[in-house]
Amino acid sequence: MTYTKFIIVCSVRTSSNLLVEKLRSHPNIVSYPEMFSMTNTREYRGQKFSSYTRKHLNLSESEAVLSREKDLEYFLANVLLRENYPNQIKAVGFKIMYEDLIKNKILKDFIDNHSIKIIHLYRANLLDSYISSRRAQITGCWINTSIKSNSKSKKVIFALDPEKCRDFFEETEYYNQLVRKLYFGKKLWNSHIWRTLLI
Repeated sequence: MTYTKFIIVCSVRTSSNLLVEKLRSHPNIVSYPEMFSMTNTREYRGQKFSSYTRKHLNLSESEAVLSREKDLEYFLANVLLRENYPNQIKAVGFKIMYEDLIKNKILKDFIDNHSIKIIHLYRANLLDSYISSRRAQITGCWINTSIKSNSKSKKVIFALDPEKCRDFFEETEYYNQLVRKLYFGKKLWNSHIWRTLLI
C-alpha cells in the first residue's frame, strides 16, 4: 500500500504533543510520539508507551525497544513505517527532537534516502519555550494536549539563570537553522507553533 510518511521535528515546548494528538484523532492517520527517546525502564517526560502506540506497532514497549536497538534501519522500515498498515491509513509519522535527528546517523540517512515529509515545528519566542521547559521540570507536567490553557493550573514562581537561558537559546537556534539548511527546498515544511497545521 502507499501512504504518506512524515516526521515532526522540533525542540522542547513547541506544542508538538498537541499536534501528535490532533493528528492521531484523524481516522486515516497514525501519529506516533517520541519513538527515539523511549526506554523500557521509565517513562520519558511523563509520556507513557500508550495503548495507541502498542496497538499500531503490534509490539509491547520492551519488544519495540529491543527491535529498535537491535537494528534501527529495520525498525524504521519494517515496524514504524512498514507497508502493511490497514488500507484506510493514508499517513504515518512520528515525532523526533532536533538532537535525535541530527546526531543519529542511521536515522538521518534513512530519512534522507526515503520519501518522508518533514514538519518542522518551532516556537519563535524562545523565552516562552525556556520558561515553559523550566516550569515542566519543576512541576513534572510535560504534556498538555488541550488546545485551551488551564486557567486553574497552579502558578509556579522561579528564577531564570541567565547563562542557562542563553545556552538554551543558542542550542535551539543552532538546531533550528541546521534543519532548515539541511532540508530547505527538499521536503521541509516550516510551521510556526501557532499556525494552522495541515498535512
